Amino acid sequence: MTNSKSVDMNQLKRAKSKDKLARGLFSAFAIFFFVVVGFFVFSVIFRGLKDWNLSFFGGRRGLLGVLWNTIYLTILSLLVSVPLGMATGIYLSYYAKTNSPLNTALRAGLRTLSGLPSIVVGLFGYLVFVLMTESQWSIWAGALTVSILNIPLMATSTEEALGEIDESIYFGSMALGATREQTLIHVLLPQCIHRLVTGVVLSAGRVIAEAAALMYTAGATSDIQFSGVDLSSPLNAFNPNRPGKTLALHIWGARTQALHPTAAQEANVASALLLILVVGVTLIAYFVKTHWSKKLEGGSNQ
Repeated sequence: MTNSKSVDMNQLKRAKSKDKLARGLFSAFAIFFFVVVGFFVFSVIFRGLKDWNLSFFGGRRGLLGVLWNTIYLTILSLLVSVPLGMATGIYLSYYAKTNSPLNTALRAGLRTLSGLPSIVVGLFGYLVFVLMTESQWSIWAGALTVSILNIPLMATSTEEALGEIDESIYFGSMALGATREQTLIHVLLPQCIHRLVTGVVLSAGRVIAEAAALMYTAGATSDIQFSGVDLSSPLNAFNPNRPGKTLALHIWGARTQALHPTAAQEANVASALLLILVVGVTLIAYFVKTHWSKKLEGGSNQ
């Protein structure tokens, strides 16, 4: 009996030692990752602030127009990819039969789309949204092209979010007399809204940082005006059918093609703006998730 207890104690000590070792390793990896990311963010923003010059933002071709193009294209892309991606994820999680041919084909298509290089998607977007429509490079063409990359992301996020909800919530709603659609809209989707926000943030971040897919579709000009009400004007900032260079494209062009003496400084400032924009979107999403989580838990938001 004593030997048995001794063996159990030794096994418990070894298990605790392994647990401490695993915790230490994972903590070290987390700290290392945090330090690397923090150093990267700090160095990019510091370099951008060091080269900051208000003259870079002035004029119709300044960074202000490039920043606006990035935000505008991101919004248009999310207006397309979020509804389509969520609808696809809802179908796969809520309506599709497990072994149906449509379900199999749809999942295969999503896996294929998620694995495509962005440059290939950009060439496809140029063929379909520019050449086949007999139009020109435009913000709409770029937004639709990037949406192709984001639909699988939103579909996967939605399917996983719905799949993690306890089945008792679904059956409880149905037992109270709600229809499947009422249960989905009023019960299930609100339960996973914080996960859906994560998918939207990831999609927005991908659009903001995308360059290859927009190289062939969005154009490379930032010549815009914020004054005027003629939305058909090629200079109107709110015209989605005009070309529009984004921050990522501006950084690429300034580093590889620009010949003016301040090109490197403009690229540094644009890089800082790009990173600040991504961090800002992430923080906004974090506060939205926190607020909604408290609301679902019945916490006070006062």
